[in-house]
Amino acid sequence: MNKIKTITMAVVILIVSAVTNSAQISDSDYEILSYTATINDGKALEKNLLFKSEENIIANVTLRDGKAMGVHTEKNAFWVLGAAGRGKLVLGDNDKTIELKPGAMVLVKAGIPHDVIAEPELSILIVKFLKKENNDAD
Repeated sequence: MNKIKTITMAVVILIVSAVTNSAQISDSDYEILSYTATINDGKALEKNLLFKSEENIIANVTLRDGKAMGVHTEKNAFWVLGAAGRGKLVLGDNDKTIELKPGAMVLVKAGIPHDVIAEPELSILIVKFLKKENNDAD
């Protein structure tokens, strides 16, 4: 039997730019992404890039059949948002386990070892904050 779990999300990214006078917002100051998380039959691990800029990366990761991503670290902080299915986020050396389900949001700081495991299927959004080199004196 094919299980289909769907959740629709609209992800809005505000790209803040330096404004010297008035704080008028233009169409270039934000991006609207329409996203639907559906878990169908497919590979045990699928990654899809949804958005990339100098400041952020947004990706969808879907895990099936109890698949784990494997323990790894990121050089930048990131958000994990549960979109569909169930799973867990394991931080450190099994120090902390957080349930991932639709609506769950977890901020993980840079350099923290972590793993994501489907139980049995999981779809998440990852929002990474990229460090921007700033050589300007304030």
